[in-house]
Amino acid sequence: MQRKVAVLVCLLVGFCAVSQQDPVDSLKGVMARSNDVEKARLLNEIASHYRGSDPAQTMSYGEQALQLSKRINHRLEEGRAWMNIGNAHIIGGRYPQALTSFSNAQTVFEKALEKSPDNPELKAGLARALGSIGIVFSEQSGYA
Repeated sequence: MQRKVAVLVCLLVGFCAVSQQDPVDSLKGVMARSNDVEKARLLNEIASHYRGSDPAQTMSYGEQALQLSKRINHRLEEGRAWMNIGNAHIIGGRYPQALTSFSNAQTVFEKALEKSPDNPELKAGLARALGSIGIVFSEQSGYA
């Protein structure tokens, strides 16, 4: 009896694992039928998804989001793209490049806040950029 239950549990777990779609595939599917603003957001979301597992993919999707957001002049997604690129650099131990990317994000968010000072997403982006700059200095023991 215990063996039958164990086999049933294994089959159910295996079935559930197979039936779940990869979130990146879902995002890519949505992106195929999205406008440019939505595509930039989705590229950044995909980049963020890969942050813990594949920094090279984070970099690739972050760079695509950066190019698109610059082309369409969408500051929020441009700042987020710089953050993704910076995260890929910091994971790779490339602290000077990470600092540059996070500083670029800071500049983008600050300039966007001049036009939209009450935008909570821009404020949160600026806070993350500044926090990430602090992390870079902390990783390098640059506490001053």
